[in-house]
Amino acid sequence: MNTNLTGKVILITGASGGIGSAMARAFAGEGAKLVLHYHRNLAGARKLQRELAAAEPFLVRADLTKESQVRDLFAQVLKQFRRGGHLCRGCRIVETREVPLHRVTVKQWRGRWTAC
Repeated sequence: MNTNLTGKVILITGASGGIGSAMARAFAGEGAKLVLHYHRNLAGARKLQRELAAAEPFLVRADLTKESQVRDLFAQVLKQFRRGGHLCRGCRIVETREVPLHRVTVKQWRGRWTAC
């Protein structure tokens, strides 16, 4: 299957958990560049990073309930990859319309979620 994900930046929130790590494995298998977000489970995130080392995943910690930490998270992604990417949150995605990830407002983040 050609998913056109090769080289695309995918930010996976909660990547250190069960659903997030499964998504990371799937995206890595499609050739995506991964940003693995974690909040408290650094050990789980590092384990996943080692497992997916060939995909060169980038780890980033943030409490997603804190707007300043979300801004810092996106700033780190932009610095690392020099571009935005796609967001995969648990088993949901944000916004049904095209919005650059680093321009998603707090209002958009908190509302208007659609199931995958």
